[in-house]
Order: sequence, then C-alpha cells, then structure tokens
Amino acid sequence: MNGALFYGQHLAKNTTYKKFICLGISGDEKHHRITPIFVDERGNYKVLSDVESFISFNEDNIEEYNIKEIFSFNLLYKSRIFFLVIPVCMLYNILNYNRKEDIT
Repeated sequence: MNGALFYGQHLAKNTTYKKFICLGISGDEKHHRITPIFVDERGNYKVLSDVESFISFNEDNIEEYNIKEIFSFNLLYKSRIFFLVIPVCMLYNILNYNRKEDIT
C-alpha cells in the first residue's frame, strides 16, 4: 500500500492528470488484499475499502464505484428509478470535475 501511495502522489505532482485510483496489492491468487487509494492533484489521499477483485474498476462499474467509495454519496434505488443523494456543497465540485474531464 505504501508503494501505491508513493507512486500516486508522484504522478499527481509530476503529470497533468488530476485524480488517481492507486491499488495496493499483496498476497497470492487465493489469499490476497487489494486496497484502493484515491489520490488528488494536491497529493491528498483517501484509503478506500478493500475490494475482492478488479471488477469494480471496469467500464460498467467505475462510475458507481466513484460515487459510492470516493465521493461517499448515498445511492438510493426505488423500483427502476435511480436516485443519487448528494450534499449540495459537493455538487459544484462534481460538476466542475466533470467539466474539466470534457475539456481534456
């Protein structure tokens, strides 16, 4: 985990990318630990809950993973309607982050 954090902070400092999910991996095929770490452009980090596999990071799941784990928002499901409960103070940051992604 220390190595993943070190490289994530190094990348944040020395590249134009702004957000990273770094993975600290230990163990073997049967007994392993995968610890994601979110690192922002300032080198601040948040150690996230361990995952069992890399399935959370595929194209179909990464958006939900970001919302639940990184931004810590509550997800509510009612029938087939998806509701996202977002604190108003955080909404600006999310919209601004998405706008920057569209520009690059």
